[in-house]
Amino acid sequence: VIRWVCRFLLGRTTHDVSVLINFVCVPPEELTVDLEQKLLGLRFKALDFFGLPGGFRWTGLWLRTSVVDTDAKSADKIPEYATQLDEYATSYFNRYNVPEVAKIEGPKVAAEAVGGHDDSIRFEGSVVWKKDQ
Repeated sequence: VIRWVCRFLLGRTTHDVSVLINFVCVPPEELTVDLEQKLLGLRFKALDFFGLPGGFRWTGLWLRTSVVDTDAKSADKIPEYATQLDEYATSYFNRYNVPEVAKIEGPKVAAEAVGGHDDSIRFEGSVVWKKDQ
């Protein structure tokens, strides 16, 4: 049980992380040894298409990625987290709250068009045709 709780809390931690991507443009003619060392010290890497020949180093673009908000979640939050997925799913599925839902039955498949697009969707068995809008 403890392993499952730990996995659950680790999963919740990954819901909150953010990945920051920073770009810096330093034209190659302005790049000095000191500036290059400073960029490397700040964890920037020259964008060179990951070492492949014919890369992008000549563009002067430098890249840095950071992962933030990786703090572990407390077990005290489990009761709150336990219902969130159901709440989010209910909100998502009811986001349009359309009173009339077009129900169309194919030979073996019952399907319905939701979200106010019932006039642009046609069901033929397991195939769904949607008009390009």
